[in-house]
Amino acid sequence: MENKKRTDAIMESLSVLDPKIVEPKMASPTDILKVHTQSHLDYVKGFAERGGGYLDYDTYMTSESYNVALLAAGGAITASEIVSEDGGWAYSVARPPGHHATRDRAMGFCIFNNMAIAIEHLREKGLDHFLIIDFDVHYGNGTADIFYDDPNVMYISIHQDPRTLYPGTGFIDEMGAGDGMGYTMNIPMPPGSNTSDYIWILSRILEPVKDEFKPSMVFLEAGFDAHKDDPLANMMIDEEFYTWMGSYMSNERVVAVLEGGYNLKALANSNLKFVKSLMGLENPIEDEIRASDFVKGIFERIRSKFPEYFKI
Repeated sequence: MENKKRTDAIMESLSVLDPKIVEPKMASPTDILKVHTQSHLDYVKGFAERGGGYLDYDTYMTSESYNVALLAAGGAITASEIVSEDGGWAYSVARPPGHHATRDRAMGFCIFNNMAIAIEHLREKGLDHFLIIDFDVHYGNGTADIFYDDPNVMYISIHQDPRTLYPGTGFIDEMGAGDGMGYTMNIPMPPGSNTSDYIWILSRILEPVKDEFKPSMVFLEAGFDAHKDDPLANMMIDEEFYTWMGSYMSNERVVAVLEGGYNLKALANSNLKFVKSLMGLENPIEDEIRASDFVKGIFERIRSKFPEYFKI
C-alpha cells in the first residue's frame, strides 16, 4: 500500500514537465529532535537496526526505513529552504508520509512528521507564521497535535468525516488549546463528497483566513487519497480538485509535502495536474461550483465557531 511504487509513479508522470530535481540531504537527529522526543528517535532507530517489522498494525519498517525516513524529512527541509530563499514553490515528493506522526509515536504509515520538522527548521532561521492546508483524506492528527497550542501555525484540514475513517479524530470542535485556540480548523466532509463540494467550502474559508492570518509561507500536506478511485476512503474527488488547489496556490510562497494516495494511476494523474497548475500551465475547468446542503451545513457550523478568531 505505502511503498516505493508511489513515488515512482509520481516522478514518471512528472517527467513530461522536465522538472528541476534537487536531491535532498538526510535530516540529522538534531533536526528530528526539534519535533520528536529522544525516546521516539531512539526507538525507531533501534527498531530498524533489529531488522524492522510492524510498528503498529499498519506502519511497517524495514532495516532501511530509518534512513529513508530521515531522507523524507530532509526533503521537506530542502523544499522549505528553497522557498524561503527563492520564493515560488517547491514540492517534496518523498515517502514515508508524515502527518500522522506525533511527537512520540509513529502511526498511519508515518514515522517522522516531515512538515513539522521543516517548519521548526525555518523557525530557527527567523521565519514564523505558517499556514498549513492538509487536503489528505485522513485528518493529520500528528501535525495538528504538534502545533495545537501554537498561535503562529494555522492548521486547516479538510478530510473525510472521522466517524467513518481513520484516525477517528478531526472534528469541528477540535480548535486548538491555550494560546493556539482558534488556530486549528477542521472541515470534516461526508463520504461521497465531490470536487465541487471541496472547492465550494474551501473557497469560502481559505481566502479570509489567509487575509487575516497573513502567513509568511503556506505548507500543503498534499494527500491524493480523497480521489474517487483510491481504495482507502469513500470520496468522489477527481483530478480537477488538485488542479484547482495548485492553481489557487500558484501565487503563494508554497511548500508542498507528499502525504497519501494509494491508487497509482490516480496518484500519478492527480500529481501531474497539481504540479502543472502550480507551474501555471493548467487552469481549473470553469464549471458552476455547487455544494450539497449537508456541506453547506458544515460550513455554517464552522463559521459559527470561529467569529472571534476569523471572519469567515
